Amino acid sequence: MALGAIAKAALDDHLPLLRDGLYAKRYGWKVDMDNETGLCHVQLQCPFQNGGAELQHTYVLRLSFDYYPREQPGVVFVNPETREIGASETFERWWPNVDGNPWINIQINTGEPAKSYLCFQWTQEFKQTHGVPEPTDPKKWDPQKHSVVGVVYMVQHALSSSHYKGFRKQ
Repeated sequence: MALGAIAKAALDDHLPLLRDGLYAKRYGWKVDMDNETGLCHVQLQCPFQNGGAELQHTYVLRLSFDYYPREQPGVVFVNPETREIGASETFERWWPNVDGNPWINIQINTGEPAKSYLCFQWTQEFKQTHGVPEPTDPKKWDPQKHSVVGVVYMVQHALSSSHYKGFRKQ
C-alpha cells in the first residue's frame, strides 16, 4: 500500500532520526524505506554469548504505516534476505526469543505465520488483537509523543536486555 499524504509528511520528519539519530548511530540500524510499497525495513543487531564466543545476531523489522502517525505502525520480523515472513516451518528463525520480558512479548502463530506479532502497545498488531487502550492509559499510542523511532528502539531494547535468548529457532 502506498503511503498516504499524512504518513509521508510524518515520515519526512521521523525517517532522518530513524536513519541517523542517536539510537541509529548507537545500535547501527540500517534503514531502507520504499515509498511505493509504504514499507520500511530496519536491520537491527545485538550481541549474543554462545559459550565463550560473542556472536552478532541480525534481525530485520518490517514496518508498515497504513494509519501512521495517528496510529502506531505495523511491526513484524522478516527474513533478512527475502524480507518475507516465510513459511510455517522456517519463519521463527527470524524472530527473537525474549520470553519473560516485561514490556514486550512475542505472539507466534505457527499455523498462520503472518498473524505472529510483537505484543506491546506501540504496534498496529497489538491494537488489532487487543483493541484500543483506555484514553487514560499512559502507555497508549500518542502521535504527539511517539514515533517510529521509539517503536524500533523498544524492540532494540528488548534485544539488548537480559531476556534475550537468541533466535526462537535455529
